[in-house]
Amino acid sequence: MGAEIIPAVLASRANAFRRQLAVAEQLHRLVHIDLMDGRFVHSRSLSEPQLRRLTPPRSVEWHFMTYHPEAWLGVIASWPTKRVILHLELGTRLPPLVALFRSRRIAVSLALKMTTSLVRLQPWIRQIESVVVMAIEPGRQHNPFQPHVLPRLRQLRRRYPQTTVACDGGLNPLTIPRVVAAGARRLIIGSHLLAAADPHQAYRDAQRAASGVRR
Repeated sequence: MGAEIIPAVLASRANAFRRQLAVAEQLHRLVHIDLMDGRFVHSRSLSEPQLRRLTPPRSVEWHFMTYHPEAWLGVIASWPTKRVILHLELGTRLPPLVALFRSRRIAVSLALKMTTSLVRLQPWIRQIESVVVMAIEPGRQHNPFQPHVLPRLRQLRRRYPQTTVACDGGLNPLTIPRVVAAGARRLIIGSHLLAAADPHQAYRDAQRAASGVRR
């Protein structure tokens, strides 16, 4: 069985966001939405008031590339939120945020930048639903996949076999088999799907690349 492939929406303008969201909803029941504040990463996404004016998808996971995820709490509460992804690099800001979302019965995942030590994850492993390994610099679409993350995926799979390992960034039919073989069971893919001439065919190609990989 192949890994789950989740389309990712990343846009700074409402019209582009609507277009991407419409395509993403056709590909998968769950949509991954990237939120950025221009500080934690250089890019910016739609603000919380802008998102409130849009029609939500059927199910969503939010990836917070921000210093203050609580600033989006209103829209998170009103949209069908399945999961939030927080960055381990938030440091001392992380404990109250994890507690906040867990108190609202929202699953929490932790994302790690490529240079963040896996050791820092250990205290959190019993409180989270999954781990997202970034394979590019967060907030930058179209950047190439960095193969040095493959050993990180393998280490996580060995250390925490009960925790879902996800990968985000630079994924396409050439890189997908490598990350699945290394242990990723959830693949977050943005521009390769949503900017494709035929997103449905791109999605099928990604599924084909993820299936039948020997693990």
